[in-house]
Amino acid sequence: MGQVLMARPVHPRRGDGGIGRHASLRNWFARVKVRVLFALPHKAAIVKWYNRVLVMLSRRFDSRWWHQNHIIITDMEQTRKFLQGTHPFEQIRHPMPHQDMMGEMLAIKHLAVTRSDTHTRGWSKLCLHGHGLHELRSYLDYDGPLEGFDRRYRWSDEIRDDIPHTRAFFDDFRPFEHLRRIRLQWLEPGGYLEPHRDTDHGTDRRVTINIAVNNPPGCEMRFGDTVVPFQAGTMFMIDSTQEHSVHNDSDQARAHLIVDGR
Repeated sequence: MGQVLMARPVHPRRGDGGIGRHASLRNWFARVKVRVLFALPHKAAIVKWYNRVLVMLSRRFDSRWWHQNHIIITDMEQTRKFLQGTHPFEQIRHPMPHQDMMGEMLAIKHLAVTRSDTHTRGWSKLCLHGHGLHELRSYLDYDGPLEGFDRRYRWSDEIRDDIPHTRAFFDDFRPFEHLRRIRLQWLEPGGYLEPHRDTDHGTDRRVTINIAVNNPPGCEMRFGDTVVPFQAGTMFMIDSTQEHSVHNDSDQARAHLIVDGR
């Protein structure tokens, strides 16, 4: 297991991000608690249920504060190693109820915003988790300080009750210490994104998680001549600063989730 990373709670009334007279004691206690958990047998199962209990509490008490600020245990070792390499993608293996999630994505598809220009066709998206359902500009427009949790990132109010399986999946799957944007992106039959690089943040290698809720035969994401081997329910770390393209030559719409974090 890699290094354990934790988010520091923000008190709902003080809103101080854990900065206060007892902050050092609270942080020390949190680190000791996590080390004890990881010293126990079957630590992966224990951590999974520990996170689930915290999320259950978030839904019972003051849901927005708990959901954004409870201490979640994550393992970013694979992410760190990927950032140190040069390969444009790498698979993450994690169970995913993609059929249930696909039903939820279809139910909210009508809310997606269409994007078409000379470089794209049949492309639409919406923001499940972030600053708002249609807040879809460059992530740099929303990037905030890394001190504590940025409470602006949350499940979009318009759809949060419509995607219970998706939210439950992200309760267990935590690839980042700070979960920021989760965007649903649709590519219609015959749609495409021409070869391009996502360099609005510069040329430094950067990881996003691309999750295939579905991936009909004939849909391909390519880095040059190399095809990312997506299938429904698979997910890959992607370095989008390297040139890539997407084509949908099937007769079905392709639905992927793009996950950003720190």
